[in-house]
Amino acid sequence: MKKKLVAVLTAAVMTSALMVACGSSDAAAPAESTVAATESVVESSVAESSEVESTVEESTEAASTEATVEATTEEASTEATETASTEAEATETATESTTAAE
Repeated sequence: MKKKLVAVLTAAVMTSALMVACGSSDAAAPAESTVAATESVVESSVAESSEVESTVEESTEAASTEATVEATTEEASTEATETASTEAEATETATESTTAAE
């Protein structure tokens, strides 16, 4: 009878030890750490996204400014060419008038 009692107690102790070793409290810990890791990744992604957005905004602003400067330069160049052309025509007309008068 003692051997049966010892065997049953040993089985109960081993079963309880097994349940403690593989208990549900250990399962909760990895889930919490997984959630924390996921939140960390999301936060870093959001921060990186914000940084990229600000870089894109700066690039867009710089490109817009560059396009405006280029357009202004082109307009000034066209205007200077037209003015020079008009002055050259006036000079040529005056030269012809002076030559014809002589």
